[in-house]
Amino acid sequence: MAWELKDQEWLTRIAAETAPPNDVHALLSDELWANAFSMWATDLGFAQGDYTVSTLHRVWVDLAYGTPGESIYEQHMDPSSGSVVQWPNALSDRFARAANGMDSDYLGALEETRRVVSEMLEPYVARFCQDVHVLQSENVSEPTLVPAKSIKPDVGAVDGINQMMLKELPEFRSDKANLAESRVNFYATPDVVLIGDSHPASYYEYLNAVGYTIGTITMMRRGSAFNPGRMEVGLLEVIRPGGQSYGDLPVPSQEDIRQAVTDAVGRVSNKEVRHNK
Repeated sequence: MAWELKDQEWLTRIAAETAPPNDVHALLSDELWANAFSMWATDLGFAQGDYTVSTLHRVWVDLAYGTPGESIYEQHMDPSSGSVVQWPNALSDRFARAANGMDSDYLGALEETRRVVSEMLEPYVARFCQDVHVLQSENVSEPTLVPAKSIKPDVGAVDGINQMMLKELPEFRSDKANLAESRVNFYATPDVVLIGDSHPASYYEYLNAVGYTIGTITMMRRGSAFNPGRMEVGLLEVIRPGGQSYGDLPVPSQEDIRQAVTDAVGRVSNKEVRHNK
């Protein structure tokens, strides 16, 4: 049974892409294809009652995020959990050895789980790639960026990178002529602020699709035990959805952008934020 993808937004994105990788690791390491595979697995469960692939994918994600071995066993492998996957007896024995103290930790069981899950996913990934080929053949499209709410940047992940970028900024001192080193660009919408250029590429693609503002943050004072320090924020350019500059056209009010930057900095730093207007 072919994949009847109903989400037009995702159908457009998939049609604009080249074929997905048919290797399990490569496919699930790609953000777009990993998300598409998750949707396909969920749809397969609803359509055919086969939830094996959804469970395998959840285990893969848990392994990638470092979920403890005890939790993986309890949630996905313990017979009392009602797992739909027929796990090899040897794998269950590895977890039992760790739980009973016969192994010093769960590292061996987790490594074995990665190998088993990868092998069990292989036929599903092959089937997914076939279904994607059909979708792409039937929905030929020119590559384009579309605003996809499903890949809107995660605020927690963004904050972690923003904090790292701000921590690395040296204090600006005019006598050292270090303005460039003490300044970093940001890219902002009213609900997403990316500081620096180290965020995942899909985060910048999201901003490009919805429109954003470019600005700078300068570390004026790093602060001390008695002074929290200060940063100065300036706006440089406003970009329309799709990546075009406003040029000489009137731009929308930037007060919501200034507030968003203040809030984003405030979540990761206690420094005062001043805006140059």
